Amino acid sequence: MQTKDLPATSISKDAADFAQTDRSQLKPKIASIPDSCHYMGDISRAKFYADILPHLETVHFGKRHFIVVQSMDRFIAARRRHERAKRPEPPNRGEATA
Repeated sequence: MQTKDLPATSISKDAADFAQTDRSQLKPKIASIPDSCHYMGDISRAKFYADILPHLETVHFGKRHFIVVQSMDRFIAARRRHERAKRPEPPNRGEATA
C-alpha cells in the first residue's frame, strides 16, 4: 500500500509510519496452533494442548484459535527462571569445604 495515493486526511501519521516500515522486521502478535507448536520448540500438538496451552493467552477469530506470542515469551521466561532456581549454587572457589 502506498500512502502517497491516499489523501492526507484519510491516514494517520502512525499508519503512514507503519506503511513505510520493513515488514520483515515485524514480529507477529498472534500465532496459529501449528506455528505456536513450532515456536515452542517443535513440540507435538498433544503436548502443546495438554501442558502449555492452559498457561497461555488466546484469541479467537471465528472458528480459528490463535495464541498471543507475548504470552508464550512470558511462559518461556518463567520456565527459565524456575529451572535456574532449582540449580544449586556452585561453591565459591575461595571457600574451604568441610
